[in-house]
Amino acid sequence: MQGKVDRPMKRHLKRLLGPRVCRGLRGAQRTLLGLWYRCGNRVECPICGHRFSRFLPFGGRGNDWCPSCLSLGRHRLLYLFLRDRMAFFQSRLRVLHFAPERCLAREIRRHPAIEYVTADLMVSFIHELCEAPDLVMSITHIGFGDEAFDVVIANHVLEQVEDDRRALREVHRVLRPGGYAILQVDVDRRRESTLEDPGFSPEERARHFGFSDEVRLYGLDYRNRLEAAGFAVEVEDYVRQLDAARHALDEDEVIYVCRRHPGTHAQALPLGGGS
Repeated sequence: MQGKVDRPMKRHLKRLLGPRVCRGLRGAQRTLLGLWYRCGNRVECPICGHRFSRFLPFGGRGNDWCPSCLSLGRHRLLYLFLRDRMAFFQSRLRVLHFAPERCLAREIRRHPAIEYVTADLMVSFIHELCEAPDLVMSITHIGFGDEAFDVVIANHVLEQVEDDRRALREVHRVLRPGGYAILQVDVDRRRESTLEDPGFSPEERARHFGFSDEVRLYGLDYRNRLEAAGFAVEVEDYVRQLDAARHALDEDEVIYVCRRHPGTHAQALPLGGGS
């Protein structure tokens, strides 16, 4: 009963205070907890270098959110993978990043050899984990010519895209031969095939996918979708090479590296359509 009373009250307070005040209050709470958690050395964020007794809770995980740079475990894993496995920060690259995570974007911008462009379609609400993009642009209609980028990053974007197959073809089109994309999604490893139904209501989407703004839950066939768009896919179990407990990483997460083979041509897309 207590929870049933609290949730409507919280929603009312959020509407009353407004998003800016709510973000400020969350930031103050995060700062105070961060100062308390900093009295320890059990976990370390490789992005900002700060150490804590533990990270803040986020979503369903109790030890995940860095109070300093706002990274989650999935961001820290990707950062370590790019830094140490891909030599990303030691390379001269042109990079397109959709829904740019604040912690990663700040670090990438510190490297002048990387020409960095960010994009997102949803700019009316910028989640505190992300930052406002350079360009308002859909991943299904990328406003750049063929073979424009060495790297494309789009983490947890495709779950919200109505026509994800078109989005994948667009990413393949703008990649230079030999380039690669990092296209992370949540994959339900209990499912052989992706669950999606355009007829689902927002309530049904929340029940099946976890969020009302997501349109599918990927299964083990996710790799097949990537390959169907023309990518050579490498599934990297990189977390096994790291101290997962030290950085509070999800030991089950893999990284999908989607390469465009040298010599391949961009796939033609029909005019119009898509989302």
